[in-house]
Amino acid sequence: MLLVAKLRRSGAADEALAICRDLSRERSGDTHPLLLAAEICEEAARFDDAVRHLQSVIEIDRTALGVRDRLAGLLEKLGRREDAAALRRETMRAALDAAAASRRRIQADALYKPIYESDEHRLAWAGAVLHYTAAGCAVARHHVARGDIEGGRKHYTEMLRTLAAMADQASAVDGLRRTFETAAQAFSQCHFELGLLHDADGNLGGAVYHLEEAWRARRSPSLEARSKLGEVALRCAPDIAGIRDVVAAYHGKMPAPAAVPITRWDFRRHAAEWLAAVEKRREDRAPVGPRRIAIPAFNAHHIQIFFALACVLLARGHAVDLLWLPCLEFDRPCDPEPRYEQWDEILLAREMTAFAERGLPSGLRVVDLRDAEPVPMRPDYRVEAERLAFIDLRNQYRDASIDTAVDPMRTRHANRVEKNLDAIRRIARYVEERRPDHVVLFNGGVMEYGAAFHAARGAGVRVVEWEQSAHRRGDFVLSINRRHGDLDMTQIWEADAPHALTGERIRRVSDWLLSKDSEAATNREPRGRFAPDDGAKRLIAGLGLDPGKPVAALFPNLTWDTSALDREVAFASVQDWVLRTAAFFAAQSDWQLVLRIHPAERARSREHIGEIVRTHFSPLPETVRIVESESPLSSYRLLDATQLGLYYTGTLGLEMTMLGIQAMTPARPLYGGFGFTREAVTPDSYFEMIRRAFADPNGAALTQREIDLSWCFADLYMTQTPKPFPWSYQQFWPSIRQNWPMDRVLGEDGEAAFGKVFAVFAGEVDPPDGIVGALD
Repeated sequence: MLLVAKLRRSGAADEALAICRDLSRERSGDTHPLLLAAEICEEAARFDDAVRHLQSVIEIDRTALGVRDRLAGLLEKLGRREDAAALRRETMRAALDAAAASRRRIQADALYKPIYESDEHRLAWAGAVLHYTAAGCAVARHHVARGDIEGGRKHYTEMLRTLAAMADQASAVDGLRRTFETAAQAFSQCHFELGLLHDADGNLGGAVYHLEEAWRARRSPSLEARSKLGEVALRCAPDIAGIRDVVAAYHGKMPAPAAVPITRWDFRRHAAEWLAAVEKRREDRAPVGPRRIAIPAFNAHHIQIFFALACVLLARGHAVDLLWLPCLEFDRPCDPEPRYEQWDEILLAREMTAFAERGLPSGLRVVDLRDAEPVPMRPDYRVEAERLAFIDLRNQYRDASIDTAVDPMRTRHANRVEKNLDAIRRIARYVEERRPDHVVLFNGGVMEYGAAFHAARGAGVRVVEWEQSAHRRGDFVLSINRRHGDLDMTQIWEADAPHALTGERIRRVSDWLLSKDSEAATNREPRGRFAPDDGAKRLIAGLGLDPGKPVAALFPNLTWDTSALDREVAFASVQDWVLRTAAFFAAQSDWQLVLRIHPAERARSREHIGEIVRTHFSPLPETVRIVESESPLSSYRLLDATQLGLYYTGTLGLEMTMLGIQAMTPARPLYGGFGFTREAVTPDSYFEMIRRAFADPNGAALTQREIDLSWCFADLYMTQTPKPFPWSYQQFWPSIRQNWPMDRVLGEDGEAAFGKVFAVFAGEVDPPDGIVGALD
C-alpha cells in the first residue's frame, strides 16, 4: 500500500490501479484494495470506473452503508438519478437490517459489561439511523425533482413512521440514549423538509403542522424550523385560534393543545371554561380572607398551569393577580433593555391581551409587566441579577465549566443579567404599588422567578415557593420564604425532636424504598467489616475488580446541577472531587473504587464524568472502574457489593446511611448537620475518613442511633414533604382535560384530595419558613 500511495502522489494512476487489482485478486473478500481503487479513479475523474469498483465492494459487503452513500453520489454526478434513487431505497432497507442486528448484539451483552466496551454496537445503530435518513431524504427529494410532489410527501410520511418506531426501540434498550437522540434528530429533519415542501406547494396548514413537529423535537434543525415556522404562521393567520383552524383543516382534526410551539397554545378558550366553573363555586363560598395573591408566569407553559391555580384560589374567595411577561427567548439582545419581539412572543402577547380585554371576574387581574415602569436601580438588584445569570447559563447549557470571560458566553451572560435585572425592577414596581399579601412562585432560584423572589422578599412580602418533587413523581415540594435550592428542612427537623423511629415511620419509609426498587434491602443494621455474598462477588468480578478486596462506590451528581446549588465545601467542584478521589484509589493496592455515573448524565449533561476520568487517567488505574450513565447496573445492586459509599449532595447518601452503609461527603447535602451524616470539611479530613473506614470498618461503622435518625429524616423528606397537585407539570393538558377538569378540582373530590395544599397556596394556613411538612 505504501507503493500505491507513492504512485498516487506521482500521478501514476494506472500503475497504482494495477497494483490494487492484483491485491484484490490475491485477497478475496478484502474490500480495501477496491475502495482504494475507487478513490484513485475519482481523483482522475474516471467516475464510471469508480462506480464499478464501489459496486464490487457492495457485492462483497452488503452492510457497507457508507459505500452505498458514496456510490449513490457518484451515480447522481453521472446523471444516473434513477439508479441513484434505486440504490438509496436499497440502502434504506440495509440500514434497517443493520439497526436490528446492532440491537440484537447490544441485548446479548453481559449485564455488567461497561458501556464503553460495547459502544461499537451503539455507534453502529446510530450510524444506521443516519444512513437511513440521508438515503430516505434524498429519495424524497428525487420524487419532488421529478414533479411527483405526492410521492415525496408519502415517502417522508413513511420515514416518519419508521423513525418513530426506531426511537421507541432505542428508548426501550438500556444505553441507547445516543441512538434515541439520533432518531429524534432524523425525525426532526424529515418533518422540517416536509414542512418546506408544503410551504412551497402553498399548503400553509401542512407547513405549520410539520414545522411545529420539527421544532417540538428540539433537535437540529429545530432552530431553523422555529424561524421558518414563525414566518409561515404569521402568514397563515393573525392569531393562534386562526392558525389552529388552518392546521386542523390539513391534519383532519384539531391538534392537541400544547405550550410549545406557541401555535398550538389553546389557553384562551380553556381559560374561559375554567372561569365559568369558578363563578359557579364562588357563589357558594364565602371568602376566607380574602387575601391578595400574586402569581408571576414567564412562559406559555407556566401561564396555563399557574392560571389554573389562580382559578382555584379565586374560587376560594381570594383576589389574584396573574403577572406575565412573554419571555419565550432565553438569550435575547438587550440594548439597553430587553424587547419582546420574537414571533412567538408577539402571538403570545396578542392572546393574553385579547383574553384580558374580554372581561374578567371580580378579584382577578391579568397584569402585563411590560406596562410596569421599572423602579430605580439599586446595587443589590445588579448583584442578584448577575448571580442568577450565572446559574441560568449553567442550567440552560448543562455545563458547569462555562467561562463568562469569553464569547459567546460573555455576551449571553451580559444579556441574561440585563433580562433578570429588568424583571426585578418591574416586579419591584408592581409590589410597591399593589402590595400583595403574598407571592406564589415556581422555583424562586432561577431566571425571572429568582428575580421575582428577590423583589418580593426585598419588600418584605411573603413567598410561597413550589417545585416538582424529585422523589415522588407528580408531587410537589412547597417552601415558605426560601428558594427551592435551599431545601431548608431546619424547622421541620427541630419540630420533630426527639426523632422517635416508630413502627409507622418504618412502614412508610420501607414502602417508599420498595417503590423505588422492589429488591431494596430495608434492614437498619450497621455495616461494619463487609463480606459480600456470591452474587456481589460476581458483580465485582464482572467489573474487572478483585472480589476479595473491599470496594468503595462513588456516586457523582450532575456537574452543572450541583454547581448551581453552591454546596461545595472541601473541593472546588464535583469534577475536582471525583478526580482527586480516583487518584487516591489509584495509589492503593488493597482498596478499590467504582464510579457509578449519574443515570441521567448522558441525556441531561454536556459534561461526562466517565470521559473526564478516562482522559485524565490513561490507562484507567487497576483499582478504579467506571459504570457509565447508560449502564443497566442498578445503584442498589452496586451497594450490595460495597463497603463504603462516597457521595456529594445526592439523596443516595441518605439512603446508604439508612441501610447502615458508611456514606461520606465532602460537600453540604440538604440533610447535612442533623446528626447522622459523615461530612468532611477539608480534603485531608475526607481522605482520612476513607482510610479509617477501610482500616477499621467495625470501629468506624455507623451507630444505630445515626441510622435511626436517617430513617426519621427520610420519613419527613421523602414521605411528608411531597404534596399532591391535580395537574401534571409535564403533561398539563391531558391531566386537566381528562383526569382533573376544573369543575372536579373545585368540587368535593378536589377539596378532599388537595384542599390542604391549596390552603397553603392561598395563605389560609401559615407554616414556618422553610420546606412545608405534613399538613395534618
